[in-house]
Amino acid sequence: MGSTGAPTLPAVYIVSAVRTPMGQFQGSLASQSAIRLGSHAIKCTPSPLAKSFSLRISDHPPPQPPYNEFPPSNPKMSKRSSSATSSPQSNPPPPPQTKPHSSPSSLSLGQNPARQCALNAGLPDTTICTAVNKVCASSAKSVILAAQTIMTGTASCVLAGGTESMSNVPHYLPSLRCGGTKYGNDTLVDGVMKDGLTDAYSQDLMGLQAEECAADHSIPRKEQDDYAIRSIKKAQHASQSGLFAKEIAPVEIPGARGKPATMVEKDEKPLAPLNEEKLRGMKPAFVTDGSGTVTAPNASPLSDGAAALILCSEPFLKSRNLTPVARILGWGDAAQKPSKFTTAPSLAIPKALTHAGVKKEDVAA
Repeated sequence: MGSTGAPTLPAVYIVSAVRTPMGQFQGSLASQSAIRLGSHAIKCTPSPLAKSFSLRISDHPPPQPPYNEFPPSNPKMSKRSSSATSSPQSNPPPPPQTKPHSSPSSLSLGQNPARQCALNAGLPDTTICTAVNKVCASSAKSVILAAQTIMTGTASCVLAGGTESMSNVPHYLPSLRCGGTKYGNDTLVDGVMKDGLTDAYSQDLMGLQAEECAADHSIPRKEQDDYAIRSIKKAQHASQSGLFAKEIAPVEIPGARGKPATMVEKDEKPLAPLNEEKLRGMKPAFVTDGSGTVTAPNASPLSDGAAALILCSEPFLKSRNLTPVARILGWGDAAQKPSKFTTAPSLAIPKALTHAGVKKEDVAA
């Protein structure tokens, strides 16, 4: 993007971006909880950065000073649960202190998934963590919070990201808590649908709201299938060409009953062969009266995976001679009627461009 950011905001840089491969629902990563995936992404932070960030990936990190021992005037920088960890400016740097982390479906993970990811990755007990729940926008929001933490001088280095295992979201028996089922059958509630894919206001599935978007903007089935095929082909090309290899942290899956472990090294969805004829012939998944356009293969898949970014201030960057991946110039938030969430980005993008001081003509399509 452009080189000019909002003039009143201190510079914030991304200096590391690591993620696990993306596993399909009940696929290659199904045996790994969201906590394990999130911890793995943090552990796989490049070693030079780990040293400058004071990350100790060990079972017994040494005692660390409490948060209030750091001078308040010293700028500091702080992971679908989001978390962040921060490290104040000093030499050598103390351990990270705050970590925003996101997890859209965090039920059954235990208290504060962000902190679990941090401590299971070997970060010290003094690491301050914040979990973010903003459904699909959770991880992006955790990065925004991390950048704001740095810009306000609260921290100089922050770890932010997200983790999700839709394969491990449980089913619920809500009637057992209040009064219990006295007689007869009971019904299991799918946590993926209840807390991840259902509008809490209309109780419509998100797929129906995708159909609403297609109707509002006259997007026919053929265009949706064309877009899905083009997207899959791009993902397959990127995977086969190794374009994602530098950012992926392979996940080792232990073998069962004495069998050898397997290594998941690539995103799972692009590994499957694409049958264009079959994709175009699939029946609509949500509207079945003949007018439906959204199908399982042309819609977003259910997935498992995690990612971790390290953000830092410009003084922190220069003092450790780090090479930035990118600079955060700005961001934008927007909201509208819940069923219109599909087009909310069209309202947020102009805000982000204005906030960043970037013209839309300067952004590569």
